Amino acid sequence: KVGFNVRFDNQVINGAGASNPGSSGLNFLRQAVRYIPYLSPGQTVANYDPELIAQTSGNGLYIVNPLLLINNQYKRQYQTLAGLSGYADYSLTRFLSFRTTVGFDYHDYTTNSYDDSLSSNSISNGSGMPIATVQTSNRQSFDNSNVFTFTNRRFSGDFNKNNTFDLIAGQETYEVRNKSNTIIQRYFPLGTSAEKALGNLNLASQPTGILEPEPTSNQ
Repeated sequence: KVGFNVRFDNQVINGAGASNPGSSGLNFLRQAVRYIPYLSPGQTVANYDPELIAQTSGNGLYIVNPLLLINNQYKRQYQTLAGLSGYADYSLTRFLSFRTTVGFDYHDYTTNSYDDSLSSNSISNGSGMPIATVQTSNRQSFDNSNVFTFTNRRFSGDFNKNNTFDLIAGQETYEVRNKSNTIIQRYFPLGTSAEKALGNLNLASQPTGILEPEPTSNQ
């Protein structure tokens, strides 16, 4: 007896989302609920208030009009997920059987994000200049188990009719490989679009005396 299963998922997620596990300044929902809930005379819904940003700089919050902030944050994530699994059962005798199972999972993520000049990340870490971040991660796992099962259920005799026992012996191999890489490019010229910046990271030009962070990788 044999069987197998195949699954595959490929999707693109657009948008920075409303929550972020980082600081308050990176959480769009906190930004939105703390923003002034009314318009003063002469203000429009797209009002920009640099004084409010300066007054709320504690803990890197930098409260900005949500309607402006949402256009200053870009994020797109590409996900590819695949899985293969299978098994085989074989009855060697009436009382001895063998089962083997194999599984392989593949997860691949690429996340492109861009924080323009009004975002908390740009103000805190880029001197108010846009920042582009490219993150990639790959996870692969392999699992294999082999099991022999001995049972007396099919033996004859009074003892076997009144008593049953199963003996199991086997081994399992499980292996996981992870690899990740992060590139953070700061100091893009003001007015650079997210698509243009992420398409050419060399457009960034750091001020004199300041170094760009080195790419980080783990595996």
